[in-house]
Amino acid sequence: MAFRELRTLSREAYLQERIIALREIYRSAQIKLLRQIKAGELTEFGAARANAILAEVKTIVTGLNRDVYRWAKASMPDAYEQGIDLAAERLKALNVVRHVSYDAGIHTSAVNVLVNDVALDMVSTNIGIEKFFNRFIRQTQQKLIEDAEISKQIAQGVIEGQARRTVSDELLKSLREKMGDQKFIAINGRNYRPDKYAELVARTRTREATTQGTINTSLRYGITLVQVDVHSNACEKCQTHSGRVYSLTGGDPNFPELKEQPPYHPSCLCVLSPVTFQHLERSGVLDETIKLSQSPLIKIPSFADFQEVLASL
Repeated sequence: MAFRELRTLSREAYLQERIIALREIYRSAQIKLLRQIKAGELTEFGAARANAILAEVKTIVTGLNRDVYRWAKASMPDAYEQGIDLAAERLKALNVVRHVSYDAGIHTSAVNVLVNDVALDMVSTNIGIEKFFNRFIRQTQQKLIEDAEISKQIAQGVIEGQARRTVSDELLKSLREKMGDQKFIAINGRNYRPDKYAELVARTRTREATTQGTINTSLRYGITLVQVDVHSNACEKCQTHSGRVYSLTGGDPNFPELKEQPPYHPSCLCVLSPVTFQHLERSGVLDETIKLSQSPLIKIPSFADFQEVLASL
């Protein structure tokens, strides 16, 4: 069954499955990478062993790059199509169109850009994982050669009759601590576990694709205004956008240009919907919506608050 044939709740569930799928792709790679660190006797962590581990890490990352591209190619079109769905429902309600085309050239081009952008972004992250392991393995190898304290531990283990495995376990414990709880990804000064980071990226990029689908569909049918939805439990960042109307072209004298669009933060739930000047006028909320849209300091945490704010403007 095609994505567009699914019901709304089924589409949401399907996209959630795609998010989980990327998380599991990275979790699998994470386990394989950790296995490389655990394998073998670390007391014999010489050049040959280090090179073997780094070669295996490279193989894992190469496979990860392939899987990421496949994920993007399968997921971005559906996330984008959800944006078309959202726009189509609103455009029909506004009596702008009766039927919305999913196969327009603007959509094909946009989806291709999204797929390549997400894939390149994640491949860059994967290269960072490989560099992390390269740096760490080389540093650990050097430590085993030069660090007097580690040499002392090994010597003490032999003197006290400790099993070779016990000494290795002590070094492995130290190694695990340095690996930062499997946080192999470093972004803007913060470290992330690959699976957690992948889930964060998947949620953000699928929402970006949905937003782009809505924007392109609106513009294709001549609608240049969009409204941010109002939902409960919105964070403070989202509250400063809730219910506001923005201009996609920046050419409307009443509404500000859409310079920042959903998602406003990771795991953001905000969505855009096309709207017309005439619809707001017929609904009797035109002047109030203009005032709200021009007042960025007003925060709207729920639909009830939205109604109260409009009534007070």
